[in-house]
Amino acid sequence: MDHRLIVVAREEPDLFDYIRRDQFGDDNVTVIADRRHGDRRRPRRDEHDPERRRSDRRRCDIDDLLRVHGWGEVLLSPD
Repeated sequence: MDHRLIVVAREEPDLFDYIRRDQFGDDNVTVIADRRHGDRRRPRRDEHDPERRRSDRRRCDIDDLLRVHGWGEVLLSPD
């Protein structure tokens, strides 16, 4: 069964508490607060450093959902 990860915008602590209480007891749901601060990788000014990652680690982009609705949901399949 798929696991649901619900990410709540850091600016919405009341919404985080509400969703966490609403989903309490559902072992297939994890509710977390968004902890990202943007892209931490900054190129050095003195030289060009090509992107080393082959792809972005994030499987699902929920930035728009967090900005508009205050939360987003990601389905995680067991690997």
